[in-house]
Amino acid sequence: MGHAHDIGSLERWFIVLKRDSNIFGTGQRRSVKNFRACNRLFNHVLDGHILALIATSVGAKSCAELCNTLESLDWPATLESLQSEFDKHDLVGNLRMSPERDVVYENGLLFLQHGLVYRNFGDAMRHGDCGRIKYCLTYFMLWFQGSQFTNYAGELLHLVACLDHIWSPSFREYWYNTALVNLSGSKKGFMAVDLLGELVVREIKSWITSTMSGASGEYLRTVMARQVLLCSGIRDSMSREIGCTNYYKHSSNVNPWFDVRTVCDMLIRDRAFIFTTNRVPVKPEKVPSEVVDLYTRGLQLIWTGKGIDTYVEKERKRRHHTGNLVEGTSEDVTQEELEIADFILDEDDDFLLADL
Repeated sequence: MGHAHDIGSLERWFIVLKRDSNIFGTGQRRSVKNFRACNRLFNHVLDGHILALIATSVGAKSCAELCNTLESLDWPATLESLQSEFDKHDLVGNLRMSPERDVVYENGLLFLQHGLVYRNFGDAMRHGDCGRIKYCLTYFMLWFQGSQFTNYAGELLHLVACLDHIWSPSFREYWYNTALVNLSGSKKGFMAVDLLGELVVREIKSWITSTMSGASGEYLRTVMARQVLLCSGIRDSMSREIGCTNYYKHSSNVNPWFDVRTVCDMLIRDRAFIFTTNRVPVKPEKVPSEVVDLYTRGLQLIWTGKGIDTYVEKERKRRHHTGNLVEGTSEDVTQEELEIADFILDEDDDFLLADL
């Protein structure tokens, strides 16, 4: 989030764009309470940063001037030139090792690099491109190393290890084919399986009434919960047959241009993407704070072997436990658990921990 006096910090854009601070939780973690609102704000700010970088490269002094310049500019060549200059993952790390520093410039580049990976992940989800999803998950795995979200760090490390080393080609292909679902048939209608689960839970909750008894609640959970998608299809089909108006479930999208233009103009005014050695802050007591480079920090922690050693030890213990299950030394073991354990220990799916 940063601080309100930091150029380009999300805390600043909350104030400038007049967003409700309740979309974020309080406390140290500042967990997301309204994902749609946070995601929309983040993408508006990211668009503003992209336009500000392009405007700075072509010498435009405002967003309006940039729009006029793009009419006669070979913008594909400009974007390709910017990509070749700023897509290096160690760019900010190298800048921070230099004796001449510009924290504002470094923070802006970090936000662009991390934000574009996040946008690439969201675009891959919508279009059902599991190959790009796996590519982005590798970066997410590095980002979470050394963070307070240790569960995400461990699970992402496990998933990347499975996709790269542990799973057999056939099981890996199975994951690529089933990681996303598409209920509408639209080319942009893919979603994660857990999001589908959340939609089912939301529909079930909408059927719960204050007069519901224990028996009817049990029927709702055990019978109707499995028919949610079928009931939704029937409702849509009946709406089409009788010609009723479908008002949908979401409000109309708000035009993001005002937010994007505001962010872009302020970044251009503050010269955020012009490297300025020993930049003097507007208020001397408000020194810009340095944002953590998640990629570089995660890479350093991976190279030290701390996270991998913990993961390997955990997998060895789990393998030993599943080996006991297969040998039948544990009581109260179901047939399903035995089949899963036997699959894990199959010689074609052996853990290639040494390759990590």
